Amino acid sequence: MHSHSRPQTSSHSHQHSHSHGEGCASGGRHPSNDNSDCEENEQEAEANALMDVVAAFLSYKTFILNGGIYRRLHDIDQLSERHRDIVSSLGTIDKIKSAEKLVRENYKFLLDLVYLSAVGEMPDPSDSSGDFKQWHKSFVESRVRAGKTIVKNSFMEKVLSTLKQFVRDWSAEGKSEREQTYGPIMQALEAEFADIAPEARGGIKVLVPGAGLGRLAFDICCRGFSCQGNEFSYFMLFASNFILNKSRVVNQHTIYPFVHQFSNVATASDQLRAVCIPDVLPNE
Repeated sequence: MHSHSRPQTSSHSHQHSHSHGEGCASGGRHPSNDNSDCEENEQEAEANALMDVVAAFLSYKTFILNGGIYRRLHDIDQLSERHRDIVSSLGTIDKIKSAEKLVRENYKFLLDLVYLSAVGEMPDPSDSSGDFKQWHKSFVESRVRAGKTIVKNSFMEKVLSTLKQFVRDWSAEGKSEREQTYGPIMQALEAEFADIAPEARGGIKVLVPGAGLGRLAFDICCRGFSCQGNEFSYFMLFASNFILNKSRVVNQHTIYPFVHQFSNVATASDQLRAVCIPDVLPNE
């Protein structure tokens, strides 16, 4: 559970559970040791699911650089000299190299996100002692020995989606979209409880299913309600815990959520633009 509370009258918490099949309760006649075994299996499955998500975040830089950035530079190298000159004159090579730098910046952000979620014994990635590199190497090797895929494509897509969702939920840039999506809910709550002052709403409980990165639940708390956000995805739970409970100042983090998108962008600056988060300090 990740929690965030407002003073006196309102609170916000994330609760999370995974279901791994119907396993343990079939027929109603399981010996106690069977129940114990089933609980252990569920805990193991939960731990494996958590480590799969950690692996996805940690694999971001290698996955994106090898699968996107370096591949594009390699393809350009295979062109004739005349065609390479044309591509270079269009600024494409410079854009790709700029994207490489921004991917590395995103990776630093994601490392902080995972580290501050207190997963296992992960050392501080910003420490220059080399402990993190050794830990990361051991982490990858242990997954290989266990026959685990380093990272699934579908999991990396969720990492990229998480970066983009920060824009909608926790940036000034996302304000307009939040007003369109969350606005009607806020208006309905205000209309329903218009006769109750915000400071007296603490006893009114609001549930936000599929809470994502927690912005709607946070905004509901700011109106005085007691709010709980439920979320299934570990990607969302890691990210919401980070932004809700670990932020120290407004616009503390700069991310580049669109740097992976080489198609369907109007200009290079659109692809490479920075977004600062959070636009408010949630834990004040």
